[in-house]
Amino acid sequence: MQSSPARARRKRGTKNQAIGKSKGGMTTKISAVVDGLGSRVRFTLTPGQRAEITQARMLIEGLPFGALLADKAYDADHFRSFLKSREIEVVIPPRKRRRHPASYDATKYKWRHGIENFFQKLKEFKRRHAGLQNREKLRGHDMPRRNFYQNKMKVNVNRP
Repeated sequence: MQSSPARARRKRGTKNQAIGKSKGGMTTKISAVVDGLGSRVRFTLTPGQRAEITQARMLIEGLPFGALLADKAYDADHFRSFLKSREIEVVIPPRKRRRHPASYDATKYKWRHGIENFFQKLKEFKRRHAGLQNREKLRGHDMPRRNFYQNKMKVNVNRP
């Protein structure tokens, strides 16, 4: 009987693939910075069980902006003080469990729908891509005949 030592082999798994385990299965979180028009500036993938705020500083580092709109997941004193030290307006609603709720501009927070629209577009592309793959499987093909993302993003420059 031959066997290799337990520690001699390299580690395998999803550690470097931004896939995390949760009750619902394998998950991935997308953290993104979006401009005022809802266009992606930067994004990163993390395992599903990791908190969003762990990626916040890395995502905004080096970007010039005057205000940051984010949801309650980014409400932490250390993050707020980091933003204030860079003279960035903080538009983050406080969590309910705070003893002393921080103030924020509720009218500016309504502009956050642009961020939500970005994530809805991602979900729509995911659904369409999954539908294309399922149709191709039903036809007996292993791979889709066309790349949906290339077709969706194509620009016709010959039109007047």
